[in-house]
Amino acid sequence: MNSAVRDAYDAIAREYDRQLADDAWMRQTLWQQYRRAFRPGDQVLDVGCGTGTDAIFLAQHGVQVTGIDLSPAMIAQAESKVRGAGLTHAIRVCAMDLAELHRLPAGQFDGIISSYAALSTVPTLTEFAADAARLLRPEGRMILHLLNSRSLWESTGLVRHGRWAEARQLGQRRERTFAVGGHPIQHYVPRVDEAYALYFAHEFRLCGASALGILRPPYPIPGVPSAVLAALDRLDLLLGPHRPFTNWGRFVVLELERKNEHTSSARQRQLGQSS
Repeated sequence: MNSAVRDAYDAIAREYDRQLADDAWMRQTLWQQYRRAFRPGDQVLDVGCGTGTDAIFLAQHGVQVTGIDLSPAMIAQAESKVRGAGLTHAIRVCAMDLAELHRLPAGQFDGIISSYAALSTVPTLTEFAADAARLLRPEGRMILHLLNSRSLWESTGLVRHGRWAEARQLGQRRERTFAVGGHPIQHYVPRVDEAYALYFAHEFRLCGASALGILRPPYPIPGVPSAVLAALDRLDLLLGPHRPFTNWGRFVVLELERKNEHTSSARQRQLGQSS
């Protein structure tokens, strides 16, 4: 268990929803993607469920959700929100480390989600990818919302302060330190193609990758009309799936499909015969 990450999120659990209020537009974009991927009656695992915001949205649309989070304080907030929404019949949450995913039954889920960089504090996703493949039914969908390896806004900020060398090297760095609840937390930020090739290519098909927060400011800017922000949101959605913009957002969303076992076996035999 990463106790530093647990303690950091325990510290901000009561304020977490308020801290993410400026990114409500991003949450809405994720929800649209969830609606396309999942149907009423589906079983979905929410990894790093936080205060349960995504779980509640899915449950309100007929999805059964199991939410896990490293932080007991975040789970306490989620339990309170689930009770308040009258959704205890559709959502089960518990404090659980990623390393404990093996406790869950194989083939239990139609989908897996993870939002707001819950997986970006993990040095390697190799074990998670293997667990996810075991837990998902064939052709199940996984939507992962991760920190991007670089951000156009961050690069611009460095240039504005004359830190040209840091701006040039930003996309080459695969480890970053960000403060969470006053705690310095190491984050891991491989490029989209690297993450897929390293962790997911064997068991998952990449259905799409899209950046979020390319042009939309990461913080409120006084005097910017809401119509301008809405236009930037639309541009984000247009540019996000296309290179090089996929690597320019604050976050990137990977949508993956669990390969059908028969298809994977046939492909492996084909590769064996051609070698």
